[in-house]
Amino acid sequence: MTQDGAIAWPAVDRGNKEKWITSPQSRNEVQRLRHVSDAVLTGIGTILADDPLLTDRTGRPRRRPLLRVVLDSLLRLPPDSRIAKSAKNDLLVFTTRKTIDPRAEPLRKLGIEIVYVRQKGDILDWTAVLHRLAERGILSVLIEAGTRVNSSAVITRAVDKLVVFINKRTAGIGGKPWATKAAGRRMKNLRDVETRRIGPDEFYAGYFRDVYGNH
Repeated sequence: MTQDGAIAWPAVDRGNKEKWITSPQSRNEVQRLRHVSDAVLTGIGTILADDPLLTDRTGRPRRRPLLRVVLDSLLRLPPDSRIAKSAKNDLLVFTTRKTIDPRAEPLRKLGIEIVYVRQKGDILDWTAVLHRLAERGILSVLIEAGTRVNSSAVITRAVDKLVVFINKRTAGIGGKPWATKAAGRRMKNLRDVETRRIGPDEFYAGYFRDVYGNH
């Protein structure tokens, strides 16, 4: 994120700024994080905004194929999105829609697994999501998402570790925040914080005191 906590540039400035906030060195470190994780998870908002692949591009051998996970309450995942078109039985979509929803069939034909879970508050139930992943033998999940998913994961204590890459630049008014203020305040609960430089960026990683050791 930027110095002022944004994970995306303001739309009005997008034509004058590059897509990436952090450096190539930091993005390489993100690939390493994906490589050591069993699954990478994001929300449908990130899919619609960025059209990411969310693959492990390190080229190194893995313990198991990386499972890509999308939280998509209303089943809005476009069949022509990059993540959908590249599915090889490695894409799981959690939704509140029943499996008979007509939007499910085109996704199934692409090799995408669709799993129904209940909603809790304004987002899918994190406990249900994590339990369903655990049933598949998933031991670690890397969340790479937008404000809404990040905030709910932190506030509901679904995560035990926070990893942040901070660049010196600022986004200013209109930048998309990494999380809500309520979620941001929980950063005060971090313990065993590691700090170092990765290229021009600052790297921070720490464990939440009230979650660490509970999962």
